[in-house]
Amino acid sequence: MRIAALAFSVLLVFTLCAVASCGAPPPQMPTSTVSPKPSAVPASPSAASPTPGTAPAISPTPTTTAVSPAPATGELTLEFVDFTKTSFPGGDAKITVKTTAGAKCVLDVVLPETGTHSRYPDDKEHSADAGGLTSWTWTYSERTKLGDSNVEVTASLGGKSISKSVTIVIKMPA
Repeated sequence: MRIAALAFSVLLVFTLCAVASCGAPPPQMPTSTVSPKPSAVPASPSAASPTPGTAPAISPTPTTTAVSPAPATGELTLEFVDFTKTSFPGGDAKITVKTTAGAKCVLDVVLPETGTHSRYPDDKEHSADAGGLTSWTWTYSERTKLGDSNVEVTASLGGKSISKSVTIVIKMPA
């Protein structure tokens, strides 16, 4: 029985050593550093000399870590977060974009085959929320032709603008 316990202990130690040496180095705990900063020099010469056997007073001053600056104010971005890939005459479509918070966003839907600009959705202009998101939902007319519908979003802020477009394929439902 003692031999089995000893063998198990050796196997356990071997396994722990193998696991410790084959992985990444052990995680390091974050540390903060305090840099001592000497106090101001006293005005009188007698105060400048410490009492024998004592150390001069030192005031600790914590160090700080620089944080990366936020993107420049007015930097304008635009990306499609989600959009309907296919729809059908009489079917719905939805687009969600992410841009700079507060940007004015305008949606333009160009219908297939005719190239005309749709009057839908009614609320073509939105302002991006604090997270930079906005979305539109609309219904294609039942008379919409089959083909590619080009959908463009333009975001504007601080005199700058950016436009991007996607294609929604209008086809007969399966």
